[in-house]
Amino acid sequence: MAGADVGAVTAETLAALAEAQTGVDLLVDDPTSCWCAAIGATHMLWRDGPIEDVHAGLGKPGGITDPEMMRANVITTRHVFGALAAHGCDWRQLAPELTDADRPIGDVALFDFVGAPNVEDLRRHALEAAERLEALAVNGWEWLRTFLGASGSMREWFGVPWWPAHIDVFISEVTDPDSWLSRRGVARAAARAEPPMALAELAAGLVTAPERLSAEALAWCVHDARLGDVDGQAVKRRWEAAGRPRWAPAPLAGSRQ
Repeated sequence: MAGADVGAVTAETLAALAEAQTGVDLLVDDPTSCWCAAIGATHMLWRDGPIEDVHAGLGKPGGITDPEMMRANVITTRHVFGALAAHGCDWRQLAPELTDADRPIGDVALFDFVGAPNVEDLRRHALEAAERLEALAVNGWEWLRTFLGASGSMREWFGVPWWPAHIDVFISEVTDPDSWLSRRGVARAAARAEPPMALAELAAGLVTAPERLSAEALAWCVHDARLGDVDGQAVKRRWEAAGRPRWAPAPLAGSRQ
């Protein structure tokens, strides 16, 4: 939903639409709903903007690899969640924080991560998104959290409540030569490199803090094992069979959460 009339839609209606699609009750005020909202806000402020052009190589030779982007997305979503955790947000303050040239993205600063020519474009996009969010905030925090959560809960993204189920299915499929994931690319699966660490350790890292995994481990997950190609229906079935747990990432030492 977008446009000037979106504010006329109640939080209850937004939540019902989201729950029909994803199974998540966003009216519950807890970390699960807040994480879904953080994902939605991160897409508006960060992911659905000039960073996609940088990803493709604009203004930065070689662009941003998929594993690097995954790390940056997780780090950025944690930052946004920290800003939302107090039941509201100063969007005009958050936008410059996210696009601060010195903001750490893993072991590098944003300046190096996106390339010097792109920092101002990211800042401009984030400020424009912050202005839209500030306008929507007149509808109240519950409404805005639900609006953002409805968007965030539609993503296959670290922080959605079925993320642990996603990783469970991923590990099951990548170790089963007859699984949907393995059959989808038989030649690739046959030539797949060995994982750079024990799969149990890798799975734990993907669930708790994928941004802290090594570049080699993330590259194996994203490129060799195709983490993004996991059967989404199998993930949802596993999450639903477990009773739709309201999981949310635990805070990390030194984070804003």
